Amino acid sequence: MSQPSNDQNLRKGLSRVKLLLPTLLSLCVIYYLFKDDFAAAEGFTWTTKASLAMLAALFMVFIRDAAYVVRIKILSLGELSWRSSFNTVMLWEFASALTPTVIGGSAFAVLILKREGMNLGRSVATILITALMDELFYVLAVPTLLLFVSIDSFFPSDTTGLWFDTGVQTLFYGGYILTCIVSAVIISALFISPKGTGKVIGLIFKIPGLSKWSYKVDDWMADWEIASQNLKGRSVWFWG
Repeated sequence: MSQPSNDQNLRKGLSRVKLLLPTLLSLCVIYYLFKDDFAAAEGFTWTTKASLAMLAALFMVFIRDAAYVVRIKILSLGELSWRSSFNTVMLWEFASALTPTVIGGSAFAVLILKREGMNLGRSVATILITALMDELFYVLAVPTLLLFVSIDSFFPSDTTGLWFDTGVQTLFYGGYILTCIVSAVIISALFISPKGTGKVIGLIFKIPGLSKWSYKVDDWMADWEIASQNLKGRSVWFWG
């Protein structure tokens, strides 16, 4: 008897019940947390302006997701079709909405890309590139804004002297430094020393409990290095 394919196993794992249950639970939690706000809005009258604002918000969401589809299509270097790129982004967004913020949808995005036919090393590299683009936007936006405004304008003036004022600034500086470090690690792993990254990962998979997957590491790292070489060979216009 033939073994079920990975695609069949994935479809079985993503049954309708398993998809609908967390969605319903999330809606119940949202209602519980915001039910007082709903009660306060009982006298709200839906107007034409409200309809236009809702349509504008939906249009911006459409533009964002369309840009994500184009980005994943370009980063796949032609390996994904437009339909596969669309499916990847929609499932990625769905996974991000359901998973805790600490986990995020990136781990699931790797599996989604692998399901679409991309090897594991290439899938991880593609997801890391998308993460790097998001991180670099923040890394570059902060100093760019500082050319036109002072650092004090980043924080509300009416919180001065409050107990959380110093905490907010500490979180901002700490978060920015952490984002810079994460960006530097991704750049190093993908573009500067992919072989060194492979050696580190190989050492990690020698740890007891992970060693049972060590036989796959060489193949993963070979795919990783190929993906790195393909990305490093792209022109400035590709990244623009």
